Amino acid sequence: MRHHLRPLAFRFIAAVAACSLLAACGGGGGSSSPAPTPTPTPAPIASTSGVVDCNGSGTLSTTASIPVPSTRVPSVYTIDANPRTTVVTIDGTPLTQALPYQYTPVEASAAHTVTFPGAPPVFVAQTNNGPHAIYFNAVSAASGSFNTTLISNSAVTRVPLTLKDGSIPTATHRAFQSVAVGTSDISQTRLIVKYRASLPPTGARSIASIERLVADHGMDIGPIQNGIRTRALSLLPGQSLTLAQSSLRANPDVVDVLPTHLRFLKTTMPITPSDTLFGFQWDMQKIGAPNAWAYPSSGGGIAGAGATVAILDTGIDNAHPDLAGKITREECVVNGKTYVGGTSAQDTNGHGTNVAGIVGDDTNNAFGFAGVGYAVNLQAYKIFPNETLTGAGASANTADEAAAIYDAVNNGASVINLSLGSAQGPGSYDPTEHDAVEFAIAHNVVVVAAAGNEATNTLDFPAAYDGVLSVGASALEDDAPSTAKTLLYNPSYSEFVPKYANSAPTMALVAPGGGCRNSPGCDSQDVPGTSDNDYNHWIFNISTSTAIPTADQCTNQPDVPGGQPDCKALFVGTSQATPHVSGTVGLIEAALGQRQIAPAQIVSLLENTTDDIKDPRQGHGRLNAYRALAIATGDSNLPTHVTPAQGFVAFAYSNGVALGAPPSNIPKIVDATYPLGVPVQADGSFPIDDVMPNITYRVGVWFNAHGGTDGQILPGDQFGVATGTCNSSSPCTITGQFSIGIVTSGFMLP
Repeated sequence: MRHHLRPLAFRFIAAVAACSLLAACGGGGGSSSPAPTPTPTPAPIASTSGVVDCNGSGTLSTTASIPVPSTRVPSVYTIDANPRTTVVTIDGTPLTQALPYQYTPVEASAAHTVTFPGAPPVFVAQTNNGPHAIYFNAVSAASGSFNTTLISNSAVTRVPLTLKDGSIPTATHRAFQSVAVGTSDISQTRLIVKYRASLPPTGARSIASIERLVADHGMDIGPIQNGIRTRALSLLPGQSLTLAQSSLRANPDVVDVLPTHLRFLKTTMPITPSDTLFGFQWDMQKIGAPNAWAYPSSGGGIAGAGATVAILDTGIDNAHPDLAGKITREECVVNGKTYVGGTSAQDTNGHGTNVAGIVGDDTNNAFGFAGVGYAVNLQAYKIFPNETLTGAGASANTADEAAAIYDAVNNGASVINLSLGSAQGPGSYDPTEHDAVEFAIAHNVVVVAAAGNEATNTLDFPAAYDGVLSVGASALEDDAPSTAKTLLYNPSYSEFVPKYANSAPTMALVAPGGGCRNSPGCDSQDVPGTSDNDYNHWIFNISTSTAIPTADQCTNQPDVPGGQPDCKALFVGTSQATPHVSGTVGLIEAALGQRQIAPAQIVSLLENTTDDIKDPRQGHGRLNAYRALAIATGDSNLPTHVTPAQGFVAFAYSNGVALGAPPSNIPKIVDATYPLGVPVQADGSFPIDDVMPNITYRVGVWFNAHGGTDGQILPGDQFGVATGTCNSSSPCTITGQFSIGIVTSGFMLP
């Protein structure tokens, strides 16, 4: 079966199509790897004609040839405790087997929760990255904490901005799409079928003979791997999903039959103002984009030049003047048919154009908006059907999404933006989508995805997959009931994480997505109302002039008298937060060379250069493009920034002079469950309960400001160590003993 995708945004329209956020919104290989060498993939068995989903223009294409990924190693978790009589529960059910116990999570499910008495839960999932250990030492379990006021905090220095003035727009409105918690997103019309590769495409006993009984047409998904050929089938009209599954599974040449899921846009309601002004782009100013653009890159000194960001969405308006010349590929993959070129990827919703604009609006061109990625190239992959075919709120299918991901990797993209997401719940995990995401990351492509807009503490898929750069939303705090609102950006305004934005312990960071609170027009989830014209509550950027229905089409008002026509809109959602991160990754890729740095390193860099907005749901903090580019390009005059406590890790380590080991700046971490350190909470607290018995250790807390993944504590980082040593055979008090300081040259662990 297939899963459906949803955009992840709300929008506010004024004669412009409303935008929604896609509900489906990376770690990976080594650095300095060239683009992968293609391996041929067999052509699809059958494909019907017709291009109505893809706007009636473009060339019908077979799936692009793609390289074969390495064999995956399933994740097996060894669960143990001291004493071994300790009660362990998995998803609330007590474990009846004796410890140690080896647990292999089911791949087609969400994360599972392993719990020990009195300890924080441990989340596990089938991430196909080898063995893991989960250990709880009840004999010596301790809770540590440090005083967060000791963290070195100061705001980023930014270039002064010259703001333009403009009029307040009038607007028409369109209800935003939301996904109720518990909603099923299993497709009733499409399936994933895995065949033995030896089965011929045509003939009396063939793939074609099997499929014609249940399917209208099918397409290959990815390459043949490990003797298995994967195909997505679009069922015949009226064909029962259950009967089709049963019929296919009964065939000895069919290895497996899987669902597909639906993904949805993740945005909240847009507005079309009469002017486009960079002065209203508070989002660009908060993340320090003007400073980030000042850094030279491998693209001849133009920030962002040479990097390519693939936008998998509702398409892109290729006639928009702020995107002219920046789109290098247009492809539509809808309902198992792929069309390339022409107007196949033309946006009839507005969501995809808005997302593309945030990533890559032509910047410093005296027109319209600025894009985070400055001079990045864009690839448009339309995976959502035209709304006229299925009505507002149409969903995308994970089979089409997966095919587009493989194509984006093969066509040279180094960043994939997924401003889309799933319905909530473990059933929304999709193996076909997961494999495509994993494939991209393995080929040094950074996958950035929206956390979702369901106001939960669980991430949507694909943001929830291991290695994906998951993005929540921040909003500007300009709501004061007793004072009038200011429509222009004020740098003194702080930020918060709005209620609608999903968050989770595994979320990477937040970026500007919009929202409000304490405002008369703001709803209970911090979403602006249809009469709210405060630019500070929205993300202001472009939209499409070819929206369906025509009532939503932009009036193409010029941004200045006598200027070029410019479709624009106000949006809210994690869909809008996500492209801010994708654009920043594009700047880093341009500076360092596409695919020349592993996705895991980019994730670490962005997580460790965030600003603290003092919200416990911010992940590692709010995106700071300025600091990320400064560190990525080796700027010795690093901008200061606000460090969130969540950016620290705590760890038990055994090296150091006091413990008889050679001094080093690389901690020899002895935590079993958290070999890279225990995540620190917003209040500075953390547990140290996973050290094996009879180990003498010290406890350190570390903020990795340089963003490296080699484990070294380097100058510019922040570090503190508890006084004295501990032994894992008895409890140890490690609260309030830390003195946090900036690491200087020549640092060695005490």
